[in-house]
Amino acid sequence: TYFRMEDFYAFLKKNNWDMDKIKTGNLIKRLDGIFVEETRLRVKSQQPRVIKIKTMKKLEATVSKIAYEEDSF
Repeated sequence: TYFRMEDFYAFLKKNNWDMDKIKTGNLIKRLDGIFVEETRLRVKSQQPRVIKIKTMKKLEATVSKIAYEEDSF
């Protein structure tokens, strides 16, 4: 999976992320088993700098098996 750090960091900031961009990048690079490399990827005529991480497993949603009493109003 590839992503641009600038776009990812903008997303984090919109969601109240407090850490600065450099520390965030270092944090990603220290994720053992997930971070692969920082590289450039050709997209049409441009070569943006991207972060490559291992693809994450897709988790299926589960439903609680707890039975609740139904009250009529």
